Amino acid sequence: MFATLSASATPIVFNFDADTPGAPNPSDTVGGLTLSVLGAGTVCDVSGDGFTSLSGNALITNDCGGTYGGTILEFSSPLSSLTFDYAISGSDPVGILYLLDGQFVGVDSLTYTPGDPPSFEGSLTITGLFNDVLFDTGGSSSDYALDNLSAVVAPVPEPSSIALLATGMLGFAGLVRRRFKA
Repeated sequence: MFATLSASATPIVFNFDADTPGAPNPSDTVGGLTLSVLGAGTVCDVSGDGFTSLSGNALITNDCGGTYGGTILEFSSPLSSLTFDYAISGSDPVGILYLLDGQFVGVDSLTYTPGDPPSFEGSLTITGLFNDVLFDTGGSSSDYALDNLSAVVAPVPEPSSIALLATGMLGFAGLVRRRFKA
């Protein structure tokens, strides 16, 4: 079951700066929302890598002793949106699947644009209702780094709203039943 959080339009930001470089699969809790990283992905100091959108520590594959492969970002509550900065090197795209309780919600990808420098950086926003984000390399050796994850928790109905809805549905059911008896 999901943790109960009050949703707000204020994003919760995960940036890995408090994590120790070289730490695989970090787990962080910010503002009551927990992010767990599964699969490939190691915290790495990318300050000297020449990135413009990534600085300090980032979650990266095949660097700092990390491994190639897919990464899963697992959130403790459903999100309505996730924005993050990324960098990718290598010619193969990295597919992104987002899921809610294991059910497919949507797809996107990180792609490489050849040029100088030999990597591509950008920012991506995914929207919908989801709690897992899978980065799938499809067996390629493309490296990717993620930083500054800005998550917006999906609205959760208040108990009083649910009670009001249930009362209205019971009243409607009674009205329908009365009409069929007449």
